[in-house]
Amino acid sequence: MLSSLQLPSLFPRARGLLTGVVAGGAALVLAGCGASLGPLSEMNEPGVKPTYFVDGQQIIPDDDSRLATLDGEILQHFNVLLLVNKGASGEHSQTMMVLRPNLRGCGGCGWSATDVWDVSTGREREEKYFTTTPTGVYQLDQKRFHREYTTTTWDDAAMPYSMFWRYLEDGEPTGWAVHAANPSLIKNLGKRASGGCIRLHPSNATALFEELLADHRGSVPVFDWAEREGTPLRQEDGRMVMTAGLKVLLVVDNGGDLDYIDAQLPSSGDLAQDETEDDAAG
Repeated sequence: MLSSLQLPSLFPRARGLLTGVVAGGAALVLAGCGASLGPLSEMNEPGVKPTYFVDGQQIIPDDDSRLATLDGEILQHFNVLLLVNKGASGEHSQTMMVLRPNLRGCGGCGWSATDVWDVSTGREREEKYFTTTPTGVYQLDQKRFHREYTTTTWDDAAMPYSMFWRYLEDGEPTGWAVHAANPSLIKNLGKRASGGCIRLHPSNATALFEELLADHRGSVPVFDWAEREGTPLRQEDGRMVMTAGLKVLLVVDNGGDLDYIDAQLPSSGDLAQDETEDDAAG
């Protein structure tokens, strides 16, 4: 009973690129940053919070941010975390960070951004409807990946390389997606300009689309897709319900809920993997 990539770094990006692990200790001693992290099982327990790094900075999520809800228990099942800062202004606003764990299968370890891409999120104003990109923790729906797609909401506008995320309203799938910007709209990347979807440069959207389908399929937790909290469904014994999916999470956060401080990316340390903790699901 249920209760309630390695992506190529050859494409346009908005900010600096962090390409590898910096040897040595972290500027801050936080969970997942020590010289010795202990058994992998301990890093994947509920409540163990990872650390996030981008271009020589550590991302500090406010307690009420979407990013702050994630822990090692959930993140151990994902290979890629797409963090979208939907702020209208400020540091890293209107970007998507492509974050990956420093050690595959270690949810509570450090995660580092290998790419930072300009995006356009919703205009946040009343039009045909309120053109917002809702904050939340989402899974991408592998059954709703379309290389070619058009939307009837906006006069049959093309949405190339659409990657819809799982979010239900009144039991029906909604129409929010990550997709490529049309050529005439590339100039708007880096500012709020969409009807609510997350637009990427076509090169980045294509690379992300192809890589996720090719290399990041596996077993993932089942979320309550009628809400935006990233809440996993659980069996009576407390274990998360799992399903076949894409090992990628999309997190959309308000810019004011994320702070950035100067910090070195830590090494992975002497993490001792349990023999039973191999990433067999891929």
